[in-house]
Amino acid sequence: MATRKMNFFEKMANMLGHLYRHQAAQFPRRWEILKAVGKHELAPPRTAEWPAIKADWKKVSQFIASKQYKQLSVRI
Repeated sequence: MATRKMNFFEKMANMLGHLYRHQAAQFPRRWEILKAVGKHELAPPRTAEWPAIKADWKKVSQFIASKQYKQLSVRI
């Protein structure tokens, strides 16, 4: 009995299996890096950073309140 012909995706899966195995082996290391970056970047601000945050927020709110955004233009 003849075997059925593989479709395109089955052929690609057979040819690229080594790439999947490599990525699967690298997953734990990459997951640890992602968690470390997430903890650093998504950490709440420290108390020393609050004055700068408040000053920036005040600038943004004044920019919006004075409608200065209408003076912005888009370059093409």
